Amino acid sequence: MQDAIMGAAQEIFAAITSIVTGFVIWFINIKIAQAKETLKSTKTARYLDEVEDAVSTAVKFVSQTYVDELKRSNMFSANSQREALNRAVTRAGYLLTREARKYLTKSYSDIKEYLTMQIEAEIKESAE
Repeated sequence: MQDAIMGAAQEIFAAITSIVTGFVIWFINIKIAQAKETLKSTKTARYLDEVEDAVSTAVKFVSQTYVDELKRSNMFSANSQREALNRAVTRAGYLLTREARKYLTKSYSDIKEYLTMQIEAEIKESAE
């Protein structure tokens, strides 16, 4: 009789252990997924901050080294405006780290187009 009780207790213990183990594995997987998402969000925020800084710096640089002089001499034309935009896009691209460029390529595919939009937005914002 005692052997039967011990056998039943072992089976119940094994079943409970399986359930608890399954729950622990499920919980660990949830926590790992949350940690990965947090890490991804942190990296994304860091790269977007880097883009914002690069764009702002590039716009200021091109304005100081190219646009301001042309405006003072009344020679700032549509062609000059396109050239200024191209210079700012190029400068912003140089200011980005390799990791940020890789992230942008993966996320937006065309870095030049993305930077162009960000620079145009920066110029519009600074003009207001």
